[in-house]
Amino acid sequence: MPCGAVTDQSTTTTASATVQDTFLAEFYKPDGTTVLYTDSIPFSNIDPNKTFALSDGRSVGDNKSDVGVYCISSIKATWYLKIGITAGNIPEGKLKYWVSQPYIWTGTQSIQTDGTVIPNPPAWTPIPVGKTAVIYQSGSSDTVNAPFGTLITLSFQLDPAGLTKGSYAATITYTMATAP
Repeated sequence: MPCGAVTDQSTTTTASATVQDTFLAEFYKPDGTTVLYTDSIPFSNIDPNKTFALSDGRSVGDNKSDVGVYCISSIKATWYLKIGITAGNIPEGKLKYWVSQPYIWTGTQSIQTDGTVIPNPPAWTPIPVGKTAVIYQSGSSDTVNAPFGTLITLSFQLDPAGLTKGSYAATITYTMATAP
């Protein structure tokens, strides 16, 4: 064995990764306690003499929502969630939404975003027919929010005034976009 000074020896390796953009809107899975529905929101036994009707299983002030939409983005650009009625026979102005201030999950806690709900302050607002309206604009806390996303919850209300006996339906489309 040789005696003498020992010098450090090193070798290297390189790690590389390719990251794809994420830009996705998807439904929150209903939990039956806070979010009730995804692709079908029932309004049964509507009384046309009332000023409004909530979906089945809902009551005023119940702290529930009808639908939850996750918006997930990694593209470093402000994004918008839009809503519109794209098909059906519910007359314009009769189906309304309420959007609450969204939350993001950080991996350890849920925090309220600094994005903007529209209208601001929240109010029952008719869903446009044949076009879309912006209902949320991301803020600095959730413009980039992958992998967990921003949970936007919506409630719906039907105005039965003037509706006649029959069946009504509407296809509500949610669009996540980078332009308002």
